[in-house]
Amino acid sequence: MKQTFTESEKKLIQKLHENEFFFEQVANHTADIIYVMDLDTHTFTYINKRVKEVMGTDNIMLDNIHEDDYWTRMTHLDACHGLKKGQTKEIAVRLRIKNGDWNWFHFLDRPFKFNMHGQVTHILGVARDINEFKLREEQLIAQENMLKGILDACLTYIVLYKAVRNPKGGIEDFEFILTSKSFNTFHNRFDLVGKHVFREYPSIKEKYLPQWAKVVETGQGFDSEDSYRNSVTGKLHNFHLKLEKFGDGLIVVFHDILNGRH
Repeated sequence: MKQTFTESEKKLIQKLHENEFFFEQVANHTADIIYVMDLDTHTFTYINKRVKEVMGTDNIMLDNIHEDDYWTRMTHLDACHGLKKGQTKEIAVRLRIKNGDWNWFHFLDRPFKFNMHGQVTHILGVARDINEFKLREEQLIAQENMLKGILDACLTYIVLYKAVRNPKGGIEDFEFILTSKSFNTFHNRFDLVGKHVFREYPSIKEKYLPQWAKVVETGQGFDSEDSYRNSVTGKLHNFHLKLEKFGDGLIVVFHDILNGRH
């Protein structure tokens, strides 16, 4: 007997086909790999066409994971069993792409199907190639480490400040962004980064805020000589100061004249 459908059932079926077609169009034209994975068997019940273009294979989870990241990914998948509806879990691992290179991928997984006990049986995931970003991040970290090494070896006191502005845009303070080891040692403070200069040293605000703000607002550097009494040793130091605008802030170099640090 030929099965017949009511008008409402026909509309529902048509809607499902339309939704399926729309999903396929989106999934197969995105730069990301989209998949549904069975967590018990680690096999795919769905994967978009992008995987073949990037990986040259359908298996992006097991055979192609870098050996140093394999158990990290397996632990991540095991933890996905306990996800609740609406929750997500993220991880970054290296995968071998079709040209043989190891690229970093960011995985975002969320529950797709649950069993009768409320445990996740399938996840819907998105894998995005973040290798270029990861390489830039590693380069930035290397540069920051190199800069820190230079600052730590330098006897000159060097500080990078960022302007702190009030709601009207005026500069009301400066934030410590970077400090040399010599500067930290001089003040016996190794916790200044992220703090505000004139909150930590309110007695110098009236003297320094106008000139520092002028350098930032005009872009014109400033050289001067000044004296400062070390609060730790009580010794009076004479400094040559050089201030230069740096972004929305300034960099200050202090040469300790008394101790011959030029």
